[in-house]
Amino acid sequence: MRHHVRTLVPLCLILSAAVVSGCSSADHLLREEHDREVAILQQRLAEKDRHLEYLALELQRLKEQRIVPIPIAEARAGSVWTGFSVPALEGTVTGVSGDDCTVVVVANPGNVDIQSIITRTPFRFAVYDENGFKAEAVATSYDAASNVVKCHLTFTKGDATIVVGDKAATKQ
Repeated sequence: MRHHVRTLVPLCLILSAAVVSGCSSADHLLREEHDREVAILQQRLAEKDRHLEYLALELQRLKEQRIVPIPIAEARAGSVWTGFSVPALEGTVTGVSGDDCTVVVVANPGNVDIQSIITRTPFRFAVYDENGFKAEAVATSYDAASNVVKCHLTFTKGDATIVVGDKAATKQ
């Protein structure tokens, strides 16, 4: 209903102007008004197209920089871009030195390229023992020959101490 009111008012004004000016060509005035409305709509459409082009380029730039926001559940499942997903890894702590530790990978069910993932988006291990969670360690490098991930401890729960033999996993 609103649309009809908007178009009737200009039409009434155009017809009134035609009568007042003595113009017998109301059709000509209606055609001019129609052409103006079409030109405005085409201009708006062109603006929207330019905006969509910009958004597409911006999305491409973000993809290239790997800053694309994606749902976490899909990322963890690896169904979007495997480069963003956290690999399902399990391991055992084989060395501790200050805030650094090494984890030998004992399970890599996805057979992922660990170094490639560390290079793009470093993942974190939860370090635990039979009593539960002890610390969090971010992967810093990987030695494929020994299947060992070097990590830096970023969080330690309370006064927990990381020791050789503790377990480490990226997923529960």
